[in-house]
Order: sequence, then C-alpha cells, then structure tokens
Amino acid sequence: MARERYLLHAGEEEINRAGAEITLKTKKDKWNNFWFYHKTHVIVAAIAVLFVAYMVYDMVTKVHPDYNIAILTSQTIPSDLSDQLAEEMEKYLHGVFSRIQKLGGTIVVFGSGKCRSFPEGMDFDEAFRQLVDSFRLVGKIAAEYGITIVIEPLNRAESNLINSVAEGALLRAILDMPSVQLLADGYHMFLEDEKLSDISRVRKLAHTHIAIREGRGYPLAEDEDLKGFFAQLKAIGYEDRISIEGSTKDFD
Repeated sequence: MARERYLLHAGEEEINRAGAEITLKTKKDKWNNFWFYHKTHVIVAAIAVLFVAYMVYDMVTKVHPDYNIAILTSQTIPSDLSDQLAEEMEKYLHGVFSRIQKLGGTIVVFGSGKCRSFPEGMDFDEAFRQLVDSFRLVGKIAAEYGITIVIEPLNRAESNLINSVAEGALLRAILDMPSVQLLADGYHMFLEDEKLSDISRVRKLAHTHIAIREGRGYPLAEDEDLKGFFAQLKAIGYEDRISIEGSTKDFD
C-alpha cells in the first residue's frame, strides 16, 4: 500500500522509473522470483512424476510366477485343497519335465533349501513325511520322462532337512525309486564337517558338486578338502558327472 500511495499523484515518468527499480535483470534473480512463487507447484509435480515412474517400472519389471504351491506346513490342509495342490503340482511337473526332456536333460537336482525347510514349531516327523510324499510325486513323474531326481544334502544354514550325505542316503532308501538318487556336494560336506568317508559308506552317487570351503569359490589351486573328496570318489569307482558350483573373479 505504501508504494501505491507514493505513486498516486506521480507522473508517468516517475511511475516507469519506480517500476524499473524492481526489474529482474539476472538469471539468479529470475530463478529466485520463480522459486518464491512456484516452489510448491514444482515440488508437487516432481513427486507426481516420480510416483508415476515408479508405478510404470513396477508393472514392467514385476515377475509373475507360474504357480505358488506350499509343500511344508505345520497346519492340517483340508482334503479338497490338498487334492487341488496335488493337481497343480502334477501339471507343473509334467510341463517342466517335458521341456527338460526336449532339451536332452537327464538329471534334475532337488536342492531348494528354503522350499523344503519346515517352519519353527512344526513336528519333525510330519515335516519329513511331507518331504517324502513330495519326493514320491516328483520321482514318479520324472520317471515318465526318463529323468533322474538327485537329492542334494545342504548345510544347516540353507535348510533344516537333509543336511548330510548319510541322511540323503536314508531318504533314498525309504523312497526306493530308481528315478530318485543321491548327490554329494563337497562344499556342503566341508561346511558341515561331515566325514568324507561317508561317501564310501553310502557308495551309490548319481551326481556331485564341488567348490572350495572359503567363500564357495572356484577351485583354482590345490585344496586339501577337495583332494579328500576326490579320493573318496575314486574309492567307490565314481565316473559320472561333477559340476562346479563356485564363483571366481579370475577366469584366466
């Protein structure tokens, strides 16, 4: 109001001169003026753009699994739901094994530590029975496609079921299915401090994995653990496959 009273009786020259005093001459002045009057609009618009970008990214990159199937549970499953799960599982397995067969694959490793682990508070016997039932179903369908399922014992940090070659051999014996055999993984045996002589004790292996104990690395130098592992494989006359499940930063 002070400015308007001051200019009330002023002439055109004086009015123009007074207006010239508030002219924004530099880029910084213009930006400060713009930001003072429009900062709220800019912030709201930026948030809206980021939100839309996130939604688009989420829709484009989201992975949709073919099936969500629970295998181990501490609760009783209603019979109708159990039948439905079995049907979905069979459908899925037929699809997977038919593709593997077409690709010429003959061995499928059943590791899946999290999937086969049972929750805290669940009865061990019940968890083991469910695991046996799952293996029976998988082994039965695998046999139709000439595929062998190999049980992979895992260290306790990755699963709380089947943590040694000896335990895997017992599961194989219970199943008594030609299509379900046993795998020995040197890395897991090393972590569990399992006796390598257990390989000679169970004898029959269909597949093996190796990696050095330290960092689950690729064996690039002589390793005492692996020497012992190979000695046991030689003792049982093992002549089948060995897969290296290890990482390395040096491929030379």
